Amino acid sequence: MHRLVWLLIGSLSPTVLAAPPTVEQVSAALDLAEQAAQHGLTDLSMSAVQRSLAWGPPTVSTTPQQTSLVHQGARVDTSVPIPIPPSQALQQRIPRTVLRLADIWRQQTSAPQVYDALRNIVLPKERPHEVFLYSLPVAQNALQPERMPVINSVAQELIRAAVEAGRLDDFQQQLMEAGANHVAEGSLLLLMCAIQHADDNAIQQYSETLRQQMQSGVRMQTAILTASAGLVLRQSGRHPVAAAGIMSASAETLATIGRHDPRTSAPVTAVLLAAARCLFAAEQPDEAVAMLQMCLADHNRPSTSGTDGDRTSRQRCLVARELFGRHLDPVATRLLGKTYASGFARRYQPTSLQPDADEAASNEAASNEPASTDSAGSNQSADVLRTARVLPANSDTSLNDVADHIWFCSLNPKTRESTLLWTLPDFQHVSSPTISSDGTQVAFEATFPGELITSGAAIYTVRLDGSRLQRLGPGTQPSWSPGSQRLVCNRYSPDRGVWILRSDGSSELLLDSTGWSSQWSPDGVRIAYTRSSTTDSEFVVYNVVEDQFSIIAKGKKRSPAQSSWNFCWTPDSQHVLVEATQGDNDNTPPGFSKISAITSDNRPLLIRNAQEWDADFLLTPDASRVMFAHAQTKSSIEQLLTLELTETSSPEPLVGQYTDRRNTGLSWMPDGRTLIYLSRPPNPAK
Repeated sequence: MHRLVWLLIGSLSPTVLAAPPTVEQVSAALDLAEQAAQHGLTDLSMSAVQRSLAWGPPTVSTTPQQTSLVHQGARVDTSVPIPIPPSQALQQRIPRTVLRLADIWRQQTSAPQVYDALRNIVLPKERPHEVFLYSLPVAQNALQPERMPVINSVAQELIRAAVEAGRLDDFQQQLMEAGANHVAEGSLLLLMCAIQHADDNAIQQYSETLRQQMQSGVRMQTAILTASAGLVLRQSGRHPVAAAGIMSASAETLATIGRHDPRTSAPVTAVLLAAARCLFAAEQPDEAVAMLQMCLADHNRPSTSGTDGDRTSRQRCLVARELFGRHLDPVATRLLGKTYASGFARRYQPTSLQPDADEAASNEAASNEPASTDSAGSNQSADVLRTARVLPANSDTSLNDVADHIWFCSLNPKTRESTLLWTLPDFQHVSSPTISSDGTQVAFEATFPGELITSGAAIYTVRLDGSRLQRLGPGTQPSWSPGSQRLVCNRYSPDRGVWILRSDGSSELLLDSTGWSSQWSPDGVRIAYTRSSTTDSEFVVYNVVEDQFSIIAKGKKRSPAQSSWNFCWTPDSQHVLVEATQGDNDNTPPGFSKISAITSDNRPLLIRNAQEWDADFLLTPDASRVMFAHAQTKSSIEQLLTLELTETSSPEPLVGQYTDRRNTGLSWMPDGRTLIYLSRPPNPAK
C-alpha cells in the first residue's frame, strides 16, 4: 500500500507534468487513479485524473503504431483489423474511466469534491477557454438504428454532480466568466444548466446560440450530445421550437459528416427522424419534410448490419410511416415514387404496430423452437429454468396439496367459478400478470427466495397452458403491445426507467430513464407512465406512432398525476383511470380520476373514504366498473373487489374468487369474458 502511495505521489509531481503529458503518461495516470480509488485513496485518485487532463486530451504518443500485415500466399489478408492508434484508444478510454471513477468517488467523498474534480476535467486549468465533453462512443441498436441511442459523457456527469453539490449556479457563472458561450461546447453546457433550472428565457437564448454555432461546423460528438439535449427538451413537452432548432442543426451536421465519412458511427438516421418529428411538432412541415428527404439519402451509406438493399427498404418504410401517418400522401408520392407510395398506402394502418411480414414469420418460427438451455446464448438463464417450475393442475392434485404455492387462476364472472390453471412453487413473490393480446402468453414479474422483491425482480413469460417458462431479464410491471411482439416494463437502478423489449427479451430500448409504472394502451398507439419526485409528479403519454411525448397531468403527490402503480387504460384507449385525491391535500379521501390521454382534461369520477387500494387496477370491457385488490392490513387474506364508477357505490368482493387466500393481479383474456388472477397463500395469522 505505501509503495502505491509513493508511486502516485511521484507520478503527480509538478516536475513530471510541467508540460502537456503524452498519451502513455495519461494512460499510466489513469491506471494509478483506478488503483488509488480501489484502495480508498480518493484524493490521490481525483488528483491523478485532474493533473493528467489539465491540458485536455493528449495527442502526442511516444510509441509508434505497429501495423502488422498477414499474408496469405501473394495476397494481404485484409480481414485482419488495423490496430487503433494509441491516441484514439485513449480518447475512448478517458470517458469510460472517468465515469466509472465518478461512481466510486461518490461513495468515498463529498458531492462538492466530486463536482470540483469533474469540473477541472471538462474545463481544464491549462486551457481555460476551452471545453471538453469526453463522450463515450455511440452504441447504436443494430435492430433499431432509427431510435436515438443513449448518450453518456463526462459533461453530463458534471451537470449531475453540480446539481447534487448545489453548485449549478456557480458552474454556470464560471462558464460565463470563461467566455465558454463563444464555442458550441460551452453553449451546450449552458443549455444543460438552463434545462436543469427550467429557465425558459435561458433555454431559448442558448438554443438559438447553439443552433447558429453548429451551422459553422462542430465535432461529431458535440452534435450528438446536442441532439440528446434536444431530445430532453422535446420530452419535457415544452419549447418545441427550440428543440426543433437544435435537433435539425444536429441532424444536418451529422448528415454532412456521414457524407464525407460513410463509415462513421454517428446515428444519422435516428437524429434525422427525431429532428423531423420535432419540426412537425413545432408546425414546420416543410423543414420536417426536408429532414425526411435527407433520411432517404442516408441509405447510400454502407450498412453495418444486413444488406444495403435491406437498409434502403427500411429507410423508405420509416419515411413512409412518418408521411402517411400525417396524411401527407402527395408528399410521400413525390419523395418515394408513385409505385412504392401506392403499395405502402394499401397496407398502412396508423394504429398498427404489428411487425413486417418477414419479421412476424421469423418470430413465429422462433416461438415454435424448443426452449434454449444454453445460458451463454440466450436471455433465459439455465439455472433459472432448472429451479423455476410450472406445475399444471390436474385431477390427481388437490388444492390442499399445493396450498403453499403461488396459483395462476381463471375466473368466469358469468358462472362465478374459479379454476386453478397451474402453480409456481419455486418463486417467493409473483405479481403484475398480464395476458398477451393473442391470449397465448402471460407475462409477470417474480423473485426467488433471498432476492429483493424490488430491485431483484425479473420479467418472465409462460404460455397459457403452463409451458415454456422464460426469463426475459430484470424488470417489473410488464405490459404487452397489441401485437404480442413487444413489452414495456420498468427497471430499478442502475438501469432505472421505462424500457421496451421484444417478447424474447432481445432488442432492449430505454424510453425514459426518469419514468415509472408504464402501460401500453389497448390500441398500441400510446404508452402511459409517470415521473415522480419527492413532492411533484407528471403523468406522461408517449405516442409510439408519432414518437412524441406529452404531459397530460402535473401536480403534487396523490394528485391525479401521482399514480406510481395505480392506473389503467380505458378500453377505448382515450383515457387512463388513476387513483388520486380530489385535490392536492393529502387528507382528502382517495378515489378515482379519469385523465384524457389526448388532452389535460381531468374528471374525478369517485371520491370515497380512505382505503388501502392495491396495484393492478382493471376496468370491465364496458368501462362501467373497476376491479382491484384491497389490501386488508388487519387480516391474513386479500380479496379482489369490484366497484361501480358512481358517486354512491361501495366496493364489493368479486364473487367466485378463492376466499381464503391473498388474491391480486387481475387481467382480462382477449375475449373479455374470463379473468386471470394471482392467488397466494394466506399470511400467518396476526
